[in-house]
Amino acid sequence: MIRRLVKTFDEENNLINVLVPLTIDVEEVYFVYHHDVDTSLMKSCTSVINKYKKINIYYKKIKKYEIDKLLNENTILDVSAPKYLSIALYENALKNNLPVIYYDDEERCVKRYNDHSIINKDIFKLSIDDIIKLGGGKIESNLHKPVKNRNTINKIYEAVDYASNRYTLFTSFVSRINAYINDYQSENNTFHLNERTIKKILSDEQYHQYKDLDLFTIEGNDLTFFNDDIKKIFTVSGTFLENYIYHKLIDSNLFDEVSMSNTIEFSRAQWHYPVTCEIDCLVLKNNELLFISIKSNKVDKDALNEIKVHNVMFGNSQSKAVICSNNDLSQEKPSVYAKAEELKVYVIDNTSFKKDRLAQDILSIIDQSYQYERI
Repeated sequence: MIRRLVKTFDEENNLINVLVPLTIDVEEVYFVYHHDVDTSLMKSCTSVINKYKKINIYYKKIKKYEIDKLLNENTILDVSAPKYLSIALYENALKNNLPVIYYDDEERCVKRYNDHSIINKDIFKLSIDDIIKLGGGKIESNLHKPVKNRNTINKIYEAVDYASNRYTLFTSFVSRINAYINDYQSENNTFHLNERTIKKILSDEQYHQYKDLDLFTIEGNDLTFFNDDIKKIFTVSGTFLENYIYHKLIDSNLFDEVSMSNTIEFSRAQWHYPVTCEIDCLVLKNNELLFISIKSNKVDKDALNEIKVHNVMFGNSQSKAVICSNNDLSQEKPSVYAKAEELKVYVIDNTSFKKDRLAQDILSIIDQSYQYERI
């Protein structure tokens, strides 16, 4: 007999809908609901489950007294969703002497309902793309690609670490160099500049401060970048901090997946036009997704509100919003820091950079050991 799972469809948290079917051994799933549900959520749920398992999936709008029709002796009832129908499922399980399970959102495991014992603690792990899809979004592209060359990554580490005391000055310097060479064509990694432009660069106070980083060299009228990656960061994207954070997280091996500079499109059936936005960094561990906004310079309340909204729009009950800046926000921007705590936006500032604890502090947000500084 086919092993069947019957569970209430949770339209508020589509992630919960897929975790149990993917974790336990079933051949078909009946999602039940008693009022109209956005069909796009159902489609994304089916798509994610069938990406990994060949399970027959059915969606049924039913009344309480119709549940009996779905039950047989090989049925498991999942009451994870705190909904009206979950109570009805439990009542029918008792009447028919059927097993009842649920997903424990805090301990992240599947448990028996009667004694809360753990059935399966190895919850199926989804991808970033899966979780965004379950929320009604779609990753369209990556606006900026992370660098891959190890020498470039080490050069970025060196530059950001060196500049961390006053990172705003470093980003201003990068912008000025870009402005100086903007009107010139390059040959490979070399720009042939006129004497006036060379004098401007050589007289720049920050040039002498950052000269030993060897991000570029000047010989005569030629400015030559360390390599093509560094040239692109200076002239196109300015993504020193994004690349730094991305590779520190990758190098830590603490996370299941990290993605940089994601363009996400979000649409629902009731909207005429999709909404598109860019998330600087997405970090995933144990199906918990962090939405990270990376700010090289200004951090204000608008930036906090923006990443908070993106988390609400694309995330779920387990996802979190993070603001990351290579400045000391608790000292320089105490009002913004206090607002972040009020909004439950997690703050990573240059304290983490200076102590080389970036990955560990981001992990603390996921494992719930993070603490806001007292200001």
